[in-house]
Amino acid sequence: MVIGVFGTNTERKQIPRVLSALPSIKDRLGPSRVVLYLHCRPTGYWRFAEMADEMGLREHVRFPTTSGFDERRGVHTAEADPTGAHQAAAVGAFPASLSYVDRLNCCDVVVNVPHSGDIEQVILDELPTIASIGRRSLPHHLGDLKTTARVAIVTGDPDRVPTLAQALGSPGAPRSRRGFVCVEANYGDEPVLVASTGIGGPTTAIVVEEISQLGIGQVIRIGTCGSMQPQVRPGHLVVSCGAVRDEGTSHQYLPASVPAVPDPTLLACILAEARRVGAPHHVSLTHCKDAYYAERPEGLPLSDEWSPLCPGRLHDLGQPGLEGAQGGNARRGRRRLGSPPCNRTGRP
Repeated sequence: MVIGVFGTNTERKQIPRVLSALPSIKDRLGPSRVVLYLHCRPTGYWRFAEMADEMGLREHVRFPTTSGFDERRGVHTAEADPTGAHQAAAVGAFPASLSYVDRLNCCDVVVNVPHSGDIEQVILDELPTIASIGRRSLPHHLGDLKTTARVAIVTGDPDRVPTLAQALGSPGAPRSRRGFVCVEANYGDEPVLVASTGIGGPTTAIVVEEISQLGIGQVIRIGTCGSMQPQVRPGHLVVSCGAVRDEGTSHQYLPASVPAVPDPTLLACILAEARRVGAPHHVSLTHCKDAYYAERPEGLPLSDEWSPLCPGRLHDLGQPGLEGAQGGNARRGRRRLGSPPCNRTGRP
């Protein structure tokens, strides 16, 4: 993470506040590398370089190296190729030719203190919260959860979390906050996070968003669904290759014209493993909706609207499963992570 503070060396409080908050920010971000870019002179009213040395933070603090630097006007707006600039900034090596605006764009979090040029002026009163601002915020509902996993298995029922973690191997101590239960286990040498989401798209969205902030790159959801086909029996595995988006959460992310589909590579891996172990399985579209008990819409105010999509109609279309979270999970997964759903008919 790159935190940029754009101001002048004569600010009395703001830049020193950010510098003093850096140890707390590093602790909250865990293993992530943090670089603090101070867009000001290192020596003047404040001796920022010396302060960083005294705090043992010098390797995390960077200053402009451009000759003729004017901290009130910013770096000259030269033509610059920003390709790879963020990666370079993450190790504290801004290209010298990078313009003022490009330097702003390289930062994950930008703190604009007074007199920072023509940019909107902002003063942060609570700088320890800086790490929860901007593109890479820290989880709120999951608390101070820390994990080294890059793969997660999510499930609706929190009671399933210990069972899944035990099946993976070497489960750690469970954490529970606001009804979300999380356990880190190990599948071979690979850490895997197991987390509960509760029922439905909204809470699933919260968990997927927040674990992605921790570096999770792949998410597989394991849950239960109802069967709409006679050949799909209790205990069979239903691997969804897409979801009918009759819920509301996914529409907060993308328009209805965009399908909810999983990552094809991860989907193929799940199917290959199902074939390998001989599990009875089906791969098809599933129907995702919010109102579990509106499956029979007769007599409801919106029956004329919903009747064409009642289970009988979906049965005719060949859909095997009806559940409540995959539309949002697959849509967010395809957009952010890559996460095919995996449901089992009946309750395991």
